[in-house]
Amino acid sequence: MNIVAALMSIILILLLLNYIPPLYILYYLVSMPIIAAIVFTLRVYFLKHSRSKTSKRSEETPVELEEGPSNKRMLLLMFLMSILLLISPVLLAKMLDPYVWFVFLVSFITGVSIAEILFYFYPK
Repeated sequence: MNIVAALMSIILILLLLNYIPPLYILYYLVSMPIIAAIVFTLRVYFLKHSRSKTSKRSEETPVELEEGPSNKRMLLLMFLMSILLLISPVLLAKMLDPYVWFVFLVSFITGVSIAEILFYFYPK
């Protein structure tokens, strides 16, 4: 699924080469690897963090397993990130040129998809 999303986003940018100024293509080529690197790094960090928590939990007694505030903080962070991702296209459309926000949105989709593909092949 991620391979299809990445390919479709790349094909979309290639089809729009005639209509988008070259500077915006440069924005795409610069922002896509940056987003892919950030998402991949976060995924690897969360994988290592969850593994360390799992190993700690297996060593601890059941009384020490309560982690309420940490879980609540993570849920709140995920909720805020979801709201931000839903609202960001609207905010970008009002503040930036339509080509710019469109290119950044497509580069975000491509970057996240490529990061997921790389994470799939990452040795676990």
